[in-house]
Amino acid sequence: MAEEKKKTVKKSAVEKLSTAEKAKKADAGHVAEVVPELMQELGFDNVKAIAHGDKVLVNIDLADLKKMQEEKEEIKKLQAELKKQQAAAEKPKKASAPKKESAPKKAPAKPAVKEKPAPKAKKAAPAKKYHNRLHEKYVTEVLPKLVSTYGNVMAVPKIEKVIVNMGLGDVKDNTKSFEAAVAEIGLITGQKPVVTKAKKSISNFKLRQGQRIGAKVTLRGEKMYMFLDKLISVAIPRIRDFRGLNPKSFDKFGNYSMGITEQLVFPEISYDKVEKVRGMDLAIVTTANDKAGALELLKEMGFPFRAN
Repeated sequence: MAEEKKKTVKKSAVEKLSTAEKAKKADAGHVAEVVPELMQELGFDNVKAIAHGDKVLVNIDLADLKKMQEEKEEIKKLQAELKKQQAAAEKPKKASAPKKESAPKKAPAKPAVKEKPAPKAKKAAPAKKYHNRLHEKYVTEVLPKLVSTYGNVMAVPKIEKVIVNMGLGDVKDNTKSFEAAVAEIGLITGQKPVVTKAKKSISNFKLRQGQRIGAKVTLRGEKMYMFLDKLISVAIPRIRDFRGLNPKSFDKFGNYSMGITEQLVFPEISYDKVEKVRGMDLAIVTTANDKAGALELLKEMGFPFRAN
């Protein structure tokens, strides 16, 4: 009996479920039939509804969706315009005061046309100032003259540097005399000299490697021109029995070498303070390619060469 009761309960439950599912399917089918009509009333033309179990699948065309969006945007614009009109109507209109009768206005006088000031003349660039007259002479006189010979400014030779050398091998062991001679070179050139040392030992001359044997100075730029100006204008005329510089003392590279027997020819050296009369060697390095070009350059600069 108990088993029969269980079977009857199961059957009744199954029947109830089946009836509920049939009802759901019936509702879904009815909705699928009604949806296209409703959507057409809203403006959707191509709408399809399909009942799938207890659900309804609706297929809407994209073109219809775009139309709906455009219509919504137009409605929003119309609503915004209506709000603006209402807000403008609500503002109280200001009562305008009666205008006083004013006298007829005179026509404004035309402003006088201002004459444009004449353009200011550009100031000429100030002439370059040279610190030394020999340098100025080279730029203003020698260079233009030699350009006609060489045809190009860059090809015209010039003085590159001057080397002043003094040998002090006789006082290599006397520190005081050595330093005094080095100080004299510094006074003459206006630049601190470099002490030269022996490169190797020579027993015959009692010379050791690294021992101080002389001093030299290399002059460039304005200091070089100042020294050469002093040499040409002051020192050379004070040389005793001077008959002109030797024009054959050029090497094949266009460099000129000369010697001075006394340092007393320079005005910086006082005769009373000189410990010993010393000479020195001068080497004038030029950019000339040959002897003739270097000789012509130094002659134009004012070096007094003797005639052969």
